[in-house]
Amino acid sequence: MITNVKKYLSVLLFATWILASLALAETSPSTTPSTKAAKPSKTAALEAQLIALETGTWEAAKRQDAKAFAAVCLDDCVEIYGDGTVLPIKDVLAQVPDTVIGEYKIEDIAVTFPINQTALVRYKVWARMSYKGQETPPQWVYATAVWVEKDGAWKAAFYQETPVPKK
Repeated sequence: MITNVKKYLSVLLFATWILASLALAETSPSTTPSTKAAKPSKTAALEAQLIALETGTWEAAKRQDAKAFAAVCLDDCVEIYGDGTVLPIKDVLAQVPDTVIGEYKIEDIAVTFPINQTALVRYKVWARMSYKGQETPPQWVYATAVWVEKDGAWKAAFYQETPVPKK
């Protein structure tokens, strides 16, 4: 149960971090004067889309909206939490209504494309959450999500967390 909560928390934290990053990018002044706004490259636009999708999973979990969460996941998506718990997406989604995410933070997000139609979204996330009323101790984890393009849409295929070592 705690692992599922951590997973949802990680997903939700990632989604929030992405949305915040996008908002900051839109409000940051340009360092190069220009009379025209620069058009983002195709890769930059895709990275932004994937970040928004990933942070959207965190936001869906925070709203306890399993339907919205499921809409961006493959039917055979799998999540692995920092404690080693492995869950198919159907089990993850079943826990969403009982998971409360109070707050989360996402940092150091990066998107890479190892092969066509596949993206890795990596970041560090911290969350305060509870599952069925039992609070989970917040901790920083490294999160990695695998997204694949299928039938013209990007879908979450895999998610894994690794606890950040304490210094």
